[in-house]
Amino acid sequence: MSYQEFVEELIQNPDRVTELQTYDRYELCFTAQEKKEERKFAPFRETTRKRLEKALSEYPPFDASILSVVKQTVNDLKQYLDTHTSTEQDKVDLEAYQNAIIENDTVYLRPISAKTLADRLETTIFLSKQPQFISDSISQAYFDTAILYLSAFTMNKKLVQELQFNHPPVELLSQFQIVELETEDLKKKRWAAQESILAAKDLARYVVETSIECKKCHRKTVTMVEKQSRSADEATTLYYTCSACGYKWSIN
Repeated sequence: MSYQEFVEELIQNPDRVTELQTYDRYELCFTAQEKKEERKFAPFRETTRKRLEKALSEYPPFDASILSVVKQTVNDLKQYLDTHTSTEQDKVDLEAYQNAIIENDTVYLRPISAKTLADRLETTIFLSKQPQFISDSISQAYFDTAILYLSAFTMNKKLVQELQFNHPPVELLSQFQIVELETEDLKKKRWAAQESILAAKDLARYVVETSIECKKCHRKTVTMVEKQSRSADEATTLYYTCSACGYKWSIN
């Protein structure tokens, strides 16, 4: 059964929705050979799915911040329903908004289960990394990607909540940069660290190598300025400044 046949069957027999939705829509498109090859990786894939499901199950109670995500998802769905035909609507309801319940003009959203999210995400990882598989071995890229998401879900619970309301769809995570998976607090720390590194690199341009050693950092990066501080008949004062650490001192 192809995915198109799956959709048509569901439209014609809505009473079979529970039975049909137990299928993985991606696997319905596999050929017999692809299914045979897939069975070789079944143990690894099942382990990955269970770990992803566990990580996606651990999230804090929903708070006011998630309301904006729900509102945006509902608005996206309403806009789609207003601009597409009924056949296209049936398809999008299945693919992108499986957690939506539409009654008359009212749209309700229920969180997507952790198991469903884990299955969808693992399938996306598997299909995207499959070309890199060698012989009977799953590629390292498959495991690296799964570990990346497991780490992100452990640290970023807000992302997990957003995924539960399909905003963004879990399949789009593969297009995210690593920084997009981080928490806001971690992003701020990363930004501060980058600013510090850039400042240090910028400072290095002004460090002057000399023959005078700094009393504090002991680098030979000290510049000297001789000034007449008092009357002309008195000795001048030597002012030293380290261009590396900023330490200053003077000698009469």
